[in-house]
Amino acid sequence: MLGVDVNGLVVRQSMLFLLPNKRCTGHLMKKRNQYLKVVEWSEEDQCFIGRVPGLTLGGVHGKNEAKVYEKLCDLVDEWVMIYEEDAAPLPVPTT
Repeated sequence: MLGVDVNGLVVRQSMLFLLPNKRCTGHLMKKRNQYLKVVEWSEEDQCFIGRVPGLTLGGVHGKNEAKVYEKLCDLVDEWVMIYEEDAAPLPVPTT
């Protein structure tokens, strides 16, 4: 079952699929929104783990779910800029 909370988090069982961050505007927002951002609680690590499948290897982690999401959005923006600076095509969108 899916549900959306007031922070734009789409909840499905123990995994969160995050909707685009509304605070980002312009060119980067359009690129950022093309990639699914996933934040999950890790029992093993006792923190939230954030990743962007299809765009980056690795991810970000932290104790605060919202801050992990913000760091994830920043990570996507940084990767988009790197691809653009290298004149390389972006990976296929995942949303």
